[in-house]
Amino acid sequence: MAYEIRYTRLANSTKISDRYITVQVKNSTDPEKLKMGTIFALIEITNPWYPNSQIGQSIINVLTQEYYKQDNEDLLTNFENALKKVNQNLARITQEGESDWIGNINAILALVCDNEIHLTRTGKAEAFLFRDNKVNKITDGSVQITENPLKTFFDIVSGEINKKDKILITSPALLDYLSQKEIQDVISNNSPYESMVTISQFLRQEKARHINSVLLEINSKSDSENHVLDNKDVVYLDQVSNINLISTSAKKYMSQVGPTAENFSKSVTDSYEKVKHFFIKEVNPRTKSAWEKTKKISSDGYTHLKTKTAPQVKSMIQPISDKVKTNIKNYVFKPKIEEVPSNGILDENAEPYSVNYYESNKNKSKINMDK
Repeated sequence: MAYEIRYTRLANSTKISDRYITVQVKNSTDPEKLKMGTIFALIEITNPWYPNSQIGQSIINVLTQEYYKQDNEDLLTNFENALKKVNQNLARITQEGESDWIGNINAILALVCDNEIHLTRTGKAEAFLFRDNKVNKITDGSVQITENPLKTFFDIVSGEINKKDKILITSPALLDYLSQKEIQDVISNNSPYESMVTISQFLRQEKARHINSVLLEINSKSDSENHVLDNKDVVYLDQVSNINLISTSAKKYMSQVGPTAENFSKSVTDSYEKVKHFFIKEVNPRTKSAWEKTKKISSDGYTHLKTKTAPQVKSMIQPISDKVKTNIKNYVFKPKIEEVPSNGILDENAEPYSVNYYESNKNKSKINMDK
């Protein structure tokens, strides 16, 4: 059976000053070499970033270049030959004076092709196999730390993998924060991406950035063709992707409530159609009839008001209106003029030419302002 791999890495988007740590996945750029499988590499050197970053990356580069240029049909032989080249390169680096990495490296180099896995490690890096709700430690036992660079990657573990198997490759510090049982509970019930999101959330709370991992799951190609796989390549410990978290949670939630939501939607649609039919057949005709009656009553009322009531009211108030108009027309304001006494003074205390006097032809007359 042909297999495909979906995986997610747990990594950092920026460097860590006190160590070099990386997790990378490599495939051949030559389409004809894709059948040789995929290389998974986890490298941690617990010394400052430079120059260990160059040493760590050289391990991955040499392994990838040497493996994919092999033409032997046996995958294990090609892998062994590539590892020899890696060790030889490390020996050369040591001879040039860069030896601080020795004894401070935790690494796993793995090759996965179809149903085969070949894996080598140095230091304390760990690998686990999750199968049928059980977990087995692939890297069981301690590794003898050697100062001989030619034996850095020496022992190889090989085995067969099955559909739905999951393999976790991780730096050792992960087990300082999560037990093997806790890791199993997360990984057994989730996709690689969902598992890494969950683990990263916990590690962020603990402010643990010095951990890198990769989780891969084995699927048949038929599954990949018939389903859209959640194949996110990486989750960064130093970044929070809320959109991805929400999207993943939403998809999982919708897969659970989808059927119920669909039934509810159908029920709402059916109810709407029933209400719509009731309004069209029952309420609408009655409303129209009531409206026509209201219009007729309003029209009849207006006609009666115009032809009957209004003339009667007019005939009642017309005499009163005419009488008021006549009185207003005949009324003339005539101020009363009082003769000035013989002494010529109306008011001894009044000032000449005040509002109490009116002078005409040298005679003074008082205007009566009462009317």
